[in-house]
Amino acid sequence: MGSRAKALRGFLAAMALVAAFSGAAFATNGMQLIGIGPVQRSMGGAGSALPLDSFVITVNPAAMAELPTMIDLGVTHFAPSSEYEATDFYVGKSDKSSSYPSSTIPSLGFVFPVSDRLSLGLAAFGAAGMGVDYGTGLYGSKVYTSFEMMKVVPALSYRISDTFSVGAAVNLDRAVMGYEAGGGLEHSHDVSFGYGFQLGAYLRPSQEWSLSLAYISQEWFEDFEFETPVGEDKLDLGLPQQLIFGLGYRPTDRLRLALDLKWINWTQTMGRNKPHMPKHEATPDFQLFNMNWDDQVVFAVGAEYDLVPEQWKLRAGYNYGKAPLNEEQAFENIAFPALVEHHFTAGVGWSPMENLWLNLGGMYAPEVTMSGSNTSQGISDYETSLSEYSIDLGLSYRF
Repeated sequence: MGSRAKALRGFLAAMALVAAFSGAAFATNGMQLIGIGPVQRSMGGAGSALPLDSFVITVNPAAMAELPTMIDLGVTHFAPSSEYEATDFYVGKSDKSSSYPSSTIPSLGFVFPVSDRLSLGLAAFGAAGMGVDYGTGLYGSKVYTSFEMMKVVPALSYRISDTFSVGAAVNLDRAVMGYEAGGGLEHSHDVSFGYGFQLGAYLRPSQEWSLSLAYISQEWFEDFEFETPVGEDKLDLGLPQQLIFGLGYRPTDRLRLALDLKWINWTQTMGRNKPHMPKHEATPDFQLFNMNWDDQVVFAVGAEYDLVPEQWKLRAGYNYGKAPLNEEQAFENIAFPALVEHHFTAGVGWSPMENLWLNLGGMYAPEVTMSGSNTSQGISDYETSLSEYSIDLGLSYRF
């Protein structure tokens, strides 16, 4: 129990650092990351039915029933590249590249088996975000948006039988948002706290096969509140509910395969005339937000292969989700370009000593472009594009 107590103390100290230095996560599947941690991300975000590290908590808490006491620490360098061209009725043509900086996103996970049946877990990570900084351009004004969200997730799993486990988790959220766009006033960054929950089931009917089903609720936030020179604006913004089905397959002792299908209910929080502004004194006659996003189905597949057993692992993955944006929302798509669809990932794991793994991964999302017009917004034509890459580094230790 001494090593477990040390692990717990070390985790709590590391979580404090993650909370202090957590940065923005940028749009990949809509406005959330494809996965958490270098192992899950290098497998395309797949793995809800293939528990390889403690970050399985983020997609299905029931699956951590198979894990020993372990701690995972990761950091992601995330670099989006966005630009737009547009012609509006007020200033004519504008052409800008976003100067929004790249981001460093930490992640931390911990699993603690209390008994043969009960396991506790905790994860802290950057989960979602969007942002652009185009300077003066469209409508002759600044186009700046920023949304960053971090989650802390305490979780438990219970093994009902040797083959079937259930799990639950609470999502504790902290988000920061600010914007100045559309010729409106500056809305300085405000912090909002939210919550949600997760439920999951995990079945391993044989050594080769495993299945999982998980539900992640809507994340409910208190309103963002922005004080402006002419009044107070409030904004009701959260993340939508999700349903995740996973399949794991182990055809040999050295090869592991994962498949995830995820439904994200974007219309719930980012649909027509959303997000909602319950109080809008600054510009009461101006409908600022109408994202009009569609729901999204995400397909993720990943593989892990033991190149040298107990020493080297190779990983690769692919993630696809059709962009939820509506091409008619010209202004919104420039300000919130959640466009990327294809994500190609790869990674490697190395064990320099027993029970310790160092993991390196990378993700590339090639450029996607959307174009159209919206004369009701005063935009006769526009084209916006986004590409992304990330580098992931982490360590994992099993006690």
